[in-house]
Amino acid sequence: MSSSSSNSSTKSKSSSHDLFGYLRSLPPSTLRTLYGNEQCGVYACRAILQHLPELARQFVLRLAVCGGTFPRKSVDLWTKNDAQGGGSENSAMKESKMSLIWMERLCVIEPLKRNSEEDEDMLDNDDSNSNSNGNELVVLTPEFNAGIKTSMTSLRSAPWPFVTPMQQASLKAKAAKVGLSTSKHKYPPPPTLMELER
Repeated sequence: MSSSSSNSSTKSKSSSHDLFGYLRSLPPSTLRTLYGNEQCGVYACRAILQHLPELARQFVLRLAVCGGTFPRKSVDLWTKNDAQGGGSENSAMKESKMSLIWMERLCVIEPLKRNSEEDEDMLDNDDSNSNSNGNELVVLTPEFNAGIKTSMTSLRSAPWPFVTPMQQASLKAKAAKVGLSTSKHKYPPPPTLMELER
């Protein structure tokens, strides 16, 4: 019994608890392939955008409408300007760094140049001016950029196509051949406009 319980605990440790935990564990090439997929990439990009922290969502949308590339110093200014509205600049910069790390881990943006210790000590470090951004750019990955732009301009909200009137007629004809009656309604017909106005 102990071997089966240890086996199940090993499985739970190795598997992700949610879809986004699983996506974060995938290699960057797999995520980029997913975002670039013609059939589901747009919907994957939209789902990732909805899952990102609020500040990261704002960064993505700002970057998408600015051509996908923006200087890191200017991105940091977006946060500093928001901090002047009442929050502390230090906490705003930490939130900005966390958002960029989320975006990088999910291959939303190209990898940023920074110290490996910076990620680990980011929350403990009170000196937010220690990062040397230089002329670094924050760049949306080409696959995510194309997918999110298509998603923003698309009226389709579902990854599956809608059924056209021709397809409906074809399905009704097939049902009639099989002997399923399309004239018998399981439910009453919907009310007319006049009935609704009463």
